[in-house]
Amino acid sequence: MTDTIETPLNPSQTHSTHSRSQTIGKLAAALSKTQGALLPARQTKKQVAFKPDGTYAGLDDCWASARSALAENGLAISQTPVESLRPGWARLTTVLMHTSDEWIESTYSMPVEKNNSHGWASANSYMRRSAFNSVVGVVSMGEDDDGNAASGVSGPNGKPPSAPLPRKPPTYDAWFAGLEKKVDKGAGSAVLVTAFMAASKSKDPEKKDLVVYLNSVEREKWETLKSKAAENDTDLGGS
Repeated sequence: MTDTIETPLNPSQTHSTHSRSQTIGKLAAALSKTQGALLPARQTKKQVAFKPDGTYAGLDDCWASARSALAENGLAISQTPVESLRPGWARLTTVLMHTSDEWIESTYSMPVEKNNSHGWASANSYMRRSAFNSVVGVVSMGEDDDGNAASGVSGPNGKPPSAPLPRKPPTYDAWFAGLEKKVDKGAGSAVLVTAFMAASKSKDPEKKDLVVYLNSVEREKWETLKSKAAENDTDLGGS
């Protein structure tokens, strides 16, 4: 049994339908835990059509911010392009599934600006990012102008409003230095994962800020440290 809600169709707007399993209590609990561990998505993609230094979070950035948290809480996402009954419109179905067999499904349609392969691919990519972020609860860090670039909407002076980067927690340097020291002494990936998840799931806002700052400001340092830890894993496995 499913419950379905359909939004009114407006020729100038997007169109969506939503359905779910009869119960979603276990899924909701798992999603709540997932969202408590989510990191802001990095904006690694360039959007020069909007402004010379414009950036946005691509689908891979969005997945990177949520993949581990989703998997650890028994959640999976499926996205499938489906045929639209409306000429010139792209249509996508996104399903959020839980190991309990509970699920939430959303089908989203939008007009395609250019009727060629690039236009359809662009619309599909935009819908996948938008639907994924909406269903999971992913947000991007800083200024994400991809939606404005696609719709032609801009803020004052042609620029969207900027979001400030997070502040550096007072304990960040000591915390990260401690992780570096452990890796230098041979610690593997498990140590980093444990420290990361402990901070992200902590009820202490100061500790949660550690991973927010790490992901949004010092992500490259974190990736380098993870690579060193992975090398330690390999050394331990081969010994």
